[in-house]
Amino acid sequence: MKKPLTLLIAISIVFTFTAGLTSCSYIEDFLGDNIPRATTKPISKPAKGLSKDALLAKSTLSSQGQGLYEKICKAIEKQEKDFVFQEDVKIATVKKIVASVQADRPEYFWFESYLWYAFEGEETVEKIEFKYNCTKSERLQRQATIDAYERDFKKGVSKNSGDYDKLKSVHDYIINHTKYDLESQDNQNIVSVMVYGESVCAGYAKSMQYLLKRMGIRCAYVNGVAKGRGSHAWNIVEIEGAYYYVDATWDDPAFGGGERQGYVSYSYFCVTTKEITKTHTADANIFKIPVCTATAANYFVRENTYFTNLESASLSDLEADLQASKDAGAYSFASKYSSTALMDSALEKIIRFGMFAGRTVTYSKDVDNCILVIFL
Repeated sequence: MKKPLTLLIAISIVFTFTAGLTSCSYIEDFLGDNIPRATTKPISKPAKGLSKDALLAKSTLSSQGQGLYEKICKAIEKQEKDFVFQEDVKIATVKKIVASVQADRPEYFWFESYLWYAFEGEETVEKIEFKYNCTKSERLQRQATIDAYERDFKKGVSKNSGDYDKLKSVHDYIINHTKYDLESQDNQNIVSVMVYGESVCAGYAKSMQYLLKRMGIRCAYVNGVAKGRGSHAWNIVEIEGAYYYVDATWDDPAFGGGERQGYVSYSYFCVTTKEITKTHTADANIFKIPVCTATAANYFVRENTYFTNLESASLSDLEADLQASKDAGAYSFASKYSSTALMDSALEKIIRFGMFAGRTVTYSKDVDNCILVIFL
């Protein structure tokens, strides 16, 4: 006769934030301490096309795991109290399956945490019990507000927009409509951004993932640590057949604690693995983290403000771009360089441009990314 069913451990998949300047951290490791990390080896971009499931944690599960993943999703969607396993599933596998659901499904904002139950002395789980952060009626009200947010956002997006423009629209809209606040409500899910308009990195990244998925763009949520900030979250996206990193939180000028500065930053818009790893270190995420090497969709490359030399033609282009931005009433003009030395040289030359005669040039430099911002 089996011993009574006992609650052995509580596994929380709720994100939280820490005090001080860090943006967010985990209550405990996303996968738990004893879950095999079979997917930590990065993958490279295939020569032709990408798998439709390339950025899904679900794709790393066994066929049995994928079947349970779908059943658990249905239970969460119905907001059922628990899920009883009809087959033997080990504790570590259950942890990975539920963590995969959380990683892939930003739309499940009402799903907060779960408990798993097993008979004493056994390694298989009998059932999991779900914890939700709102009732079904509250969930419907929040979803209605989220839908309204999405509709308002899409009003400014052309139906003919390509993936790059869609991504830029999502990135800019979230930044321009979100206040970075460590004390924000529900800041580990999309409700914080789309209902309350304030959040931390988890809310920014989950909302990016949610809207991009709704627009047919593959996007994954990445967690790890960021230079000088502690635990952090950002995204990987697939644009025009290649992978890129995007960090909307760090592109929000108000992220540092000040007020909105009148512009949106693109320092972390479609950057490579080499660039992001100067300041960001991804945790052992449960999906296969791509090696991002493409640069075609990088903001500065796409907007022709990336400079590899300062020959006369390049300088003429730079001066013309600065003048055009000033004439258009822009708050600032940002450009990127292939080295810090080239960036410093560009600043010296910009100061001597005729358009700045008789005035002090105000600027900021992002040394990590070789980005120079001139305030107009």
